[in-house]
Amino acid sequence: MAPTGRMHDSATTREFSIPVSQDALRRLQGAACIVCGEVARQLYPAGHAVSVSPCGQVLRWNVRACAPHTEAG
Repeated sequence: MAPTGRMHDSATTREFSIPVSQDALRRLQGAACIVCGEVARQLYPAGHAVSVSPCGQVLRWNVRACAPHTEAG
């Protein structure tokens, strides 16, 4: 089942389904390595990922990576 969320503005509240898996969402949110999905290791900043919402809004994500997948690793 796809994650769900709510979008708020001054006039309406819209519920929507995010068309990505839980694993992909964890990676985009920085809770797992963006490359391998590892969650047990320490994660380090690894730049940004960009996606587009169903309504066309560009979303910028601060992603993280485990040591083997960082530039220094």
